[in-house]
Amino acid sequence: MDHPVYDCLYLACADATKSVLITADHRFAKKAAGSSVDVWPIGSAGVADRIEMAASAPVIGGEKIEELVKAYEVFALTEEHVRDKLKKRTDPGIPYLEAKDFDLFLDTPAFKRLVDLVEGLSDDERIDLLALGWFGDGRLNGKWLPNLEHAYKMTGSQYVASYGRE
Repeated sequence: MDHPVYDCLYLACADATKSVLITADHRFAKKAAGSSVDVWPIGSAGVADRIEMAASAPVIGGEKIEELVKAYEVFALTEEHVRDKLKKRTDPGIPYLEAKDFDLFLDTPAFKRLVDLVEGLSDDERIDLLALGWFGDGRLNGKWLPNLEHAYKMTGSQYVASYGRE
């Protein structure tokens, strides 16, 4: 590449870890453009937005989200079944549920599975889950970063420089 070895080492590390390489050296970025590494020269159009998006990307993985959604769907069916049974024993109109009635679906394997999954999440994954729920609901103008920042504030976590993890 006819370039100093230390920059080439950064490029090799980015290649080995399948990472993006961010550099302020535009000459090096041009030389590295032919490599298998995605190189982002600082100051180029759109790079700041790409860096912000990468820094605020969810920590929680898609597989965990799918597992949580499936567990919630099973719990929701269980809760619906219990409520239908309870409606049959109450007067027509709005069914009245007593505190002991909630135990019928909160003490089920479906609910316990859902609780176990949520308790198994890291703090950052729980914050992401909260923000994803709001984001999916269209809150805060349907923008990811404000939902993530709000989730951090609501949980009492420190949020560094408007985005990024502690």
